[in-house]
Amino acid sequence: MKTVTFILMLNLAIVSLVKGGDYRSGKAVRVNATDSLSTDLLAGARYVDILGYIDGDIFSGGQKINIEGEITDNVMVCGQELSIRGKVGGMVMGCFGSILIDGEVAGDVIAFGGEIRITERAHIKGSLFVGTGAFYFEGGQIDGEIGGGAADVYLNGSVGKSVELEAGKVDFGPDYHAALGTKLQLEKELNGENIPEDLEITLKKKSAFYQSNFFYWSFIAMLIVGFLITKFFKTFISELVNFASEDLLKNAGFGLLFLLIVPLVSIVLLILILTIPIALILLGLYIILIYISSIFTGIFIGDHILSLTGKEKLQGNLFLPLLIGLVLIIFLQNLPFIGWLVRFAAVCFGSGSFVLYLWHLVKTRPKAV
Repeated sequence: MKTVTFILMLNLAIVSLVKGGDYRSGKAVRVNATDSLSTDLLAGARYVDILGYIDGDIFSGGQKINIEGEITDNVMVCGQELSIRGKVGGMVMGCFGSILIDGEVAGDVIAFGGEIRITERAHIKGSLFVGTGAFYFEGGQIDGEIGGGAADVYLNGSVGKSVELEAGKVDFGPDYHAALGTKLQLEKELNGENIPEDLEITLKKKSAFYQSNFFYWSFIAMLIVGFLITKFFKTFISELVNFASEDLLKNAGFGLLFLLIVPLVSIVLLILILTIPIALILLGLYIILIYISSIFTGIFIGDHILSLTGKEKLQGNLFLPLLIGLVLIIFLQNLPFIGWLVRFAAVCFGSGSFVLYLWHLVKTRPKAV
């Protein structure tokens, strides 16, 4: 399902870039209730409010995104808070700290975040896939199926097909019903009220991440790569850390756009045949940057932690911030349910800071006389 979704995202974004759209940015982007757009909307802002009508797709990144109007096609957004109280004619893909669906979605919903709520007024005509810390299905109707995983789950609505979830804790409400049954993967037996008669439970005891050899090898590999980077590019990394601290949200937002745009450009270059070597080089650099971006973020976090202790920034030693930051990031990335979100945020911030700093160096480079 994730592969299909990724392909759909690429195709939708390519179509949007080819046919053109409305591009808006700033502190706030607002489509008023009386406004009507007949093109796709690409919005990047701290606050995005969609109260009117959009005859197309919306691609957006922001701190708070509120959709109370009508969007005829797909919604693909990322940020801190997302609320959908209006109507969406296509699918919804969201990656947020908190997601609220209190309206109608005609297609599938793929939601990742710290907390996901589906209210009693919600109607999802497709299926729902979640990856979250807390998933609350408080009522409403989902015509398709529910899949994914969450640490804390509450189920109390109507599901047209089946429910298959990996969960830590599960509670059922009195109005819960899944037409094709419920399958849960848990670490212990389930006790509580309103448990469905057709419930199937699979018990799976997971080893802690720190008991995995891969955990230690991945940490050692990142530490070695980080040490080499800080050894040979000490001045550059020091300046990058200072630059990254100037605007955290801007760097993370640009990193998100970078992660989406580079694959699209690479696909276009592959299609053109003659530019295939350029596409392969671009993809190679893209993969490398994704890997080392978490290292940049780790150095930044470690440096910030040291600065809070009253110590002078970096103190001429980049290895200590690297060690502290990587320990924290690796630990958080391996937490169940929310680890992917930490990994995604680290990549966005690290890659965005790196690319923006390179652009800053290009702009401020002395011009040849």
